[in-house]
Amino acid sequence: MGLARLSKQSQQTRTFLHILLNKPKKLQKKIAEKLNLDEDNVLLGNGIDGLIAEISRAVLTISSHVVLPQVTFPNMMFTAKLCGAAISYVSMENEIYLNLKQFKHVIRANTKIVYLCNPNNPTGEYLSPESIINNLYSDDYILIVDEANIEFCNAARFLAQLCAINGRLKLVKMLK
Repeated sequence: MGLARLSKQSQQTRTFLHILLNKPKKLQKKIAEKLNLDEDNVLLGNGIDGLIAEISRAVLTISSHVVLPQVTFPNMMFTAKLCGAAISYVSMENEIYLNLKQFKHVIRANTKIVYLCNPNNPTGEYLSPESIINNLYSDDYILIVDEANIEFCNAARFLAQLCAINGRLKLVKMLK
């Protein structure tokens, strides 16, 4: 009787694990359909912080360099420091506005990640996808655009489709 009970519990555990392992695939598929992307272009994680950490751990080393706005959501800074990467900050105009052309002055040969919140957190400044791509996109590093607060903007959103074109652009979003 004890073995039969244990076997039944084991079967229930396998069923539970099977459901857990398959649900993210279904969610990944639904998100890809909603954003008109291939499933391979959708990475699920433990919130934006978790996605930033996963991407950072995959590409950053102690000899890497990261570029961030001087005023922005601090998670990328913390993650870069944990990975041992050097950080350069892009100064803000009037302490609130980003000048995307300033990024080019601090990007180095060993820059692995350029990080940007859009809209920026905490300033709320929104940058058009065209200006981000025209000024920051490069095959030399990964551009992470954090759109955690994009729902607060009346903005056209087409960065998701650009992620499918080249894997060097990583768009991180929250489902609210």
